[in-house]
Amino acid sequence: MSETFYNTSNTYHSIKNDMYLKRLTWNLSENWFETYQKLHEFEPRIVEIYGVQDKTIYMRLLKGVTLDFYANQQYYSQVLDILNSIYKFNENRISKFYHNDTKLGNFMVENGIVYLIDPDSFRFYYE
Repeated sequence: MSETFYNTSNTYHSIKNDMYLKRLTWNLSENWFETYQKLHEFEPRIVEIYGVQDKTIYMRLLKGVTLDFYANQQYYSQVLDILNSIYKFNENRISKFYHNDTKLGNFMVENGIVYLIDPDSFRFYYE
């Protein structure tokens, strides 16, 4: 299994069987994975994460294209719906959990369904 390093995100990427692996060069916040799992239950169109171990995120491998290449009205509507769900998830929380790199390139469409990818861009924000 070979890894590819991306300078823009300072991360290593690889594929293993049906999983996409993203190895980080930093530590995730405490409770990050648990909060992400709760958000995924609330909004299943954020990419599913199977686990995090040794700074590596093991997630579902999506087979599709990002919306920066393939945006249309239907998909853009799904993007807004996903973002609205994330907003609702955070409404009554003291620490908010938002995606810090929301752009069309971080949304991927597979079989007509839009998914938010780049899960390590979720960060805690405190009011």
